[in-house]
Amino acid sequence: GAGGGGEGWGVDFPGEARRDEGGARSLPLRIGFGRALRYIEEIGLEAIEARVRETVGYVKERVSEIPGARVQTPAGFSAGAVNVAIEGTDPGALCRLLWERHRIVAVSPAGGLRLSVVFFTIQEEVDRLVEALKQAIK
Repeated sequence: GAGGGGEGWGVDFPGEARRDEGGARSLPLRIGFGRALRYIEEIGLEAIEARVRETVGYVKERVSEIPGARVQTPAGFSAGAVNVAIEGTDPGALCRLLWERHRIVAVSPAGGLRLSVVFFTIQEEVDRLVEALKQAIK
């Protein structure tokens, strides 16, 4: 075929970006996506950003209570993620422990734990994370 890839199968794929448009479209996914966009518009991007900043501030405040913890993310650069190093710990091991014991997901890039928050993260979830980290480093 002109676009290649379908030879021998009786299929002729376009050679340009349209080649990636084939296949069935998921109506439930499209409906869900539309509703998610409306929900974001109802809340407002400014309100979402303010809520994330507030929650990131709370994460940093609570993390400061953990012995040996240091926020590595530069001030004003957090967006919805905070990188935290805890002296004398293996970040990868902490990630595994958080998952295995508490079903808390964290990743460990840049020599620390990346703690991600979104606008619907609640303080109780942050508190649970901090208590789990305190237990883990005992």
